[in-house]
Amino acid sequence: MRESLVSVVVPAYRGARYIGAAVKSVLAQTFQNHELIVVNDGSPDVEELEAALGPNRPSLPYLVRESHGAAAARNTGLGIARGTDVASLDADGAWFPNFLKEQVAFLEAASRRTAGLGALN
Repeated sequence: MRESLVSVVVPAYRGARYIGAAVKSVLAQTFQNHELIVVNDGSPDVEELEAALGPNRPSLPYLVRESHGAAAARNTGLGIARGTDVASLDADGAWFPNFLKEQVAFLEAASRRTAGLGALN
C-alpha cells in the first residue's frame, strides 16, 4: 500500500456537540499517515467548539473564517493541506478505524487499473 499523506478536512459550524467524536475517529485510524485540519466556518459556538477539540487543538491546524458554508470551509482547509489525497469529514460524522486504510487501498487499486489505459498514473 502506498504511503501517501491524506489531508482530512473537517468544516465546523455549530458542531461543538459532535466534533470531539469526529476528531477521535480520525485520530483512531489504522492508517496513520494523515493530517487533520479543522476549519471553524464562523461558528457562533466557538468557545464550546474549541473546548471540544480539547487537548488535540494545539497539535492540529485550526482555521477560523467568516461563515460562507461547508464547501468554502473545505476549500479553505485545502489551501493549507499538504496531502496528495484528501478526505472530507463533517463535524457531526465519524469513521470506523479502517476507513482511511480501505480508501487508500481503493485509490491505489484504481490507479493501477487506470495506469494501464494511460489515463492516470
